[in-house]
Amino acid sequence: MFVTDFVAPRIGYLPLLISLLKPHFSTALPPGVDTIWFEYKGLPLKWYIPTGVLFDLLCVEPERPWNLTVHFRGYPSNLVLPCEGEDNVKWSFINSLKEVSCVISCVCASNSDGTCLINNMILYAYIT
Repeated sequence: MFVTDFVAPRIGYLPLLISLLKPHFSTALPPGVDTIWFEYKGLPLKWYIPTGVLFDLLCVEPERPWNLTVHFRGYPSNLVLPCEGEDNVKWSFINSLKEVSCVISCVCASNSDGTCLINNMILYAYIT
């Protein structure tokens, strides 16, 4: 087992660390296709959730450093959507911004019965 420390920004995404991690572990990996994924206490981490949000949700008592396990084989595709590269991370981030914008525009509106939110979600579904 290799142990190493990396700093991950709270507003970042775990797949963006792969370019740092892969060279570090490359000498210990058997030949084959690497599908990197992260785990915390037996739970596969969803790559499309920002690192800080994952930390806040999963660490009841914040531990420092946050000890994650990095896997290079056996991707749990039945539990986590695969990340096909940095472009996936970028598009996920942009879509999250669009969703927030939709919710904020509805919250700022004076309509309090929720129809604004429903209408914006329907509109958003057709735009994307």
